[in-house]
Amino acid sequence: MKGEDRANWSVRTGVGRIGIVAAVAGELGDLPGVTIGIGAIDAAISMARRLCEDCVDGVVLVGTCGAYTTDFPIGTVIRGDGLSWRPLLTVVNLAYEVAPRPPIQADPALATFFDAPWAEVVTTPAITTDPGLVASMADRAAVEHLETWGVARACAEAGVPFVPILGVANPVGPDAHALWVRHRAQAEQAARDVVRAGLDAMG
Repeated sequence: MKGEDRANWSVRTGVGRIGIVAAVAGELGDLPGVTIGIGAIDAAISMARRLCEDCVDGVVLVGTCGAYTTDFPIGTVIRGDGLSWRPLLTVVNLAYEVAPRPPIQADPALATFFDAPWAEVVTTPAITTDPGLVASMADRAAVEHLETWGVARACAEAGVPFVPILGVANPVGPDAHALWVRHRAQAEQAARDVVRAGLDAMG
């Protein structure tokens, strides 16, 4: 990592300028970066505006997520792939999407720098708490995150490489929020450590 750049949201590296974003300031910690808000809509708008104002060679989203299964325990950091959007009512057949979009893939070249296992990420409009719904979602993705799809869509439209790096803070379910509050600092720090190491590996 060669140093911070422009409005303190990107860093100069040996592979170009890499922008760093997170939903809230607590997830960024001491990393240079910018917050994009909570939820897919705010994230997409904020990311699109930022990409229009400033040119970067890649974007990394850092944050916390919930895991649908025990394959990714609390404190695990994942590289997101197969990034999808899923309205919860469609999972239980109470609604249907008129024009569902296929998953977006993380950029493999950018993701190579980050040492974490791959996991499919689904973005939902709200945090899933119902155990039956959690079980259904577990057939579709490994982790849940509220902003990934919005950032991924904005980056895809702009042709900017993107990868999310997320720390698992809780199992998804009825106790998700209480567990997130308890473990968020651990998960945030773990994700930041992976991002920082990845940026250093870029030179």
